[in-house]
Order: sequence, then structure tokens, then C-alpha cells
Amino acid sequence: MKIIYFFLPMIVFLGVITSYQDFKYGKIKNKWIILALIYSLVVNFGLTMYFWFGNSLNIGYIKDWAINGLISLILGFLLWNFRFWSAGDAKLFFAYSWLIPLTAYSRSYVRYFPSLIILINTFVPYALFLFIKALFSLNKKNLKNLSKDINLKTFGIMFLSFFGIHWIVRYFSNFLKIGDVFTNYLITFCIYFLLNKIVPKKKEKLYIGVLVSVLLLRFLIDKEIYSLSFWKSFLGFTLFFKFIRTIISIATKNFFIKEIPIDKLKEGMFLANGIKKVKGKYQICELKESIIGKEPWGLTKKEIKFIKKNKNKFGFKKIKILETMPFAPIIFLGVILTLIAKGSFILIFK
Repeated sequence: MKIIYFFLPMIVFLGVITSYQDFKYGKIKNKWIILALIYSLVVNFGLTMYFWFGNSLNIGYIKDWAINGLISLILGFLLWNFRFWSAGDAKLFFAYSWLIPLTAYSRSYVRYFPSLIILINTFVPYALFLFIKALFSLNKKNLKNLSKDINLKTFGIMFLSFFGIHWIVRYFSNFLKIGDVFTNYLITFCIYFLLNKIVPKKKEKLYIGVLVSVLLLRFLIDKEIYSLSFWKSFLGFTLFFKFIRTIISIATKNFFIKEIPIDKLKEGMFLANGIKKVKGKYQICELKESIIGKEPWGLTKKEIKFIKKNKNKFGFKKIKILETMPFAPIIFLGVILTLIAKGSFILIFK
């Protein structure tokens, strides 16, 4: 008996209704998330009773399902908190994590957190889409920005970050028996990307010091790094992700950043750049150093009032905001790819 058939109707319904409403209204209603969670609980309870009375109940499955759901909830919240997606997208991911049975990940099962595959199947195609879109938009101005982004300092920090983070990720990967090289490097890149967003510039020297310490420690402990195959793989993935990150950065600036008059700011909008005060004067800065606009729910009425009140002190009349796009259809695509491939969509091409 294929358990997925019991959940498929709700998976399809949830995907279609949330994709439609997110695309048309820019919102994911909580009632659909609640309905999906209730459906999942009812069906899982029914299946548990069925296997229990049939003397074939797998307690380990129930435990792993619960742990997977808990991790999905926590990670979804963190991704929302760091503005990777909206609160509605985080709740939708959690709902899918509860709806999709663990048997659906049979070809690339990640112990304790198989729903990681949904994230991979969601964000990798999305990144490829941005990558292709950015390539077609390249011009002299973009190439100039590209050359600025590629410098020894940024690449050096990325190299050190990758080197240290990958070591930790690989250790936990071996412990959890994931055993997927691409997944390990993808997790490494995501953690690096997250740290890059939250570590302030004033702490950069301390951050680099920690990275250098980890590098020296790895050279002393990890024997794997003394092989040519490791360096081919590591440098290849590092250069690949550096290139992808740069192209996505160009795509973000071209397609998702819009400049509007300060007077047209609305509650819930997201700033693309921050504002900080230096020696009594306001200036543009990175968002992680900003005194406003860093909250995951967007600009508040109080912040908008502050911006409008002090606009004459800023030295600019327009401000850059980050436009969002419907993400529910992209998550639904990730779910479809997961069900078709029974794991990572990359397996389809093998």
C-alpha cells in the first residue's frame, strides 16, 4: 500500500489554492494551512491505528515524522526571521512537511529532516531561474558591478567560510548518514549566505579571526583535506556557488529592487538598503547595519513616520524597496519535484 495516495488529494488542493491566492492577492490564508494540518493529523492517526491493529506499527516512523515536523517549523521560522521568505511561505512549508509521508523521500532520505529535500527542490530551481534571467539582462553596467563583487577580499572570506562551515556540515552529515556531497555543499552555502547577512561589518575582523582559527584546526585534525580529490571538489563548488551568488545578486538588483518616493512608502514594504546615523547625519548602509527596516514583517507605521519626518536630513527623496513575488507556486513546484523524483530532483537526470 502506497501511503502517499492518502495525502495526495490534500497536497494537490493546498498547492493549487495557495498558489492561486498568492499569485492573485499576494496572501496565503491561514485557514488552508490549518485545514492541511488537521487533515494530516487525522490521516496519520487513522494509519497509525490501522498498522497498530495489524501488528505492524513502526514507532520509529512516528518519532521521525514528529522530529521532521518540529525541525521544519523551526527552520521555517528562522528563514522568515531572516527575510528569506514571508510568514505565509514558512507556514506553507511546515504544512507540506506534515502532509508528505516520509516514504515519499525513499531515493534521498535525510535522517531526522527529510523535508530538507523540499527546500532543495524549491530553492535550486528558483536560483537557476534567477541565474538564467540575470544572464539575459547582462550589460555594461551589470558587468561593472560584477567586477566589483569579484575581488580577493570577498572571495577570501567566502573561501574561509566555506572551508570551516563545510567541515562542520560534513561531520553532522556523516553522523546523520546523509551521504550526499551536493546537499552538504548546498547546506554549507546556505549557512554562509545566512552568516553573511547577519554578521555586522564592525564584527568582520572577529569573524575572520574565528574562520582562520577553524582553518588551522581543520588542517591539524582533518586528514581528508590532504587529498587532491578533496581540493578539486571543494574549489569547484566554492567557485560555482560564488558565481551563482554574484549572478543572483545582479538579478535581485535588476528585477526585485524598485526606487519609489519616500511619500509613497506603505506599511509592510521591505527596504532594499538600510539607513544609519553617522556623526549626526543619515546615510545609506547595508540592511544589517540599519536602524530601521530590519524586521521580517517589513516597515511599521512608526518607522514610516520616522522616515517621512527626517526625509530632509537624508539627502535623498527616493528610497529603494525590495519587491516580493508569489512564492507559494515555487514551493508547490518543489513539492511536485520531490514526489516525482522520490527525493532530490537531481536524481531525475541520473
